[in-house]
Amino acid sequence: MSIKMLIRKAVIWSLGILTIAGLAACSVAAEPQDRQVDLTIEHRAIELESGVITVTQGDNVSMNFSADESGLVHLHGYDIEQSVGPERVTTIKFVADATGRYNFSFHAVDAAHDADSEAHAALFESSTLRMGDRFEFEVPQDLQDASIPFHNHMSHDVTGHIMVDEHAAEAGEVGIEVNSDGLFTPVEVSVQPGTTVVWINQGQDSARIASGNPPTAPGTPEAREAEGHDDEDDEVTLGALEVRPR
Repeated sequence: MSIKMLIRKAVIWSLGILTIAGLAACSVAAEPQDRQVDLTIEHRAIELESGVITVTQGDNVSMNFSADESGLVHLHGYDIEQSVGPERVTTIKFVADATGRYNFSFHAVDAAHDADSEAHAALFESSTLRMGDRFEFEVPQDLQDASIPFHNHMSHDVTGHIMVDEHAAEAGEVGIEVNSDGLFTPVEVSVQPGTTVVWINQGQDSARIASGNPPTAPGTPEAREAEGHDDEDDEVTLGALEVRPR
């Protein structure tokens, strides 16, 4: 075999290896990634280069917030709202399935309201639950003789209650189903402190479980807006989430 033929075969073999490696790299890049970003709110602002967090469609995103005052962080577009405050980290966790650019903002609230179990998402809020997904909340051990309302944030008129009683029969783990019609079964559970409450979405429609009264309940920003009060001046845009197509 001539030297030219040997060189030609070597070149073809090398190109083949590079092509396979390139395809493998593309395959790896195409897989959804876990994206975590830590955000500190100080004086109602954050330090974020370019002001934009960039992820790819399908990524599992965790936005970890800490703040120097009590308030609410709101990711627009995905319609996720969580309470934040000093001495704790609040995580907004979701799958970035909707492409586009979405602002996230901060709205200061009174600390006493923030600690109220009836305040929207003050104690817990799930990510979006699809059929078969579950969400867990462990009732604090120091919570006694309390009523914790909760609702389906995808359907504000669907509500339920967790009654906390140290003499309750239920302990350990208690399940609540989200039915195909969006309703909870059972609507109310009575549990001991330390019990883990588990919601399971058995319906075709997505659900998001949040503690407290629905946003349209009296005293919430949405209700105040409906009553003619303008809270927009109190809401500060912190930055934007950009979800790029995969």
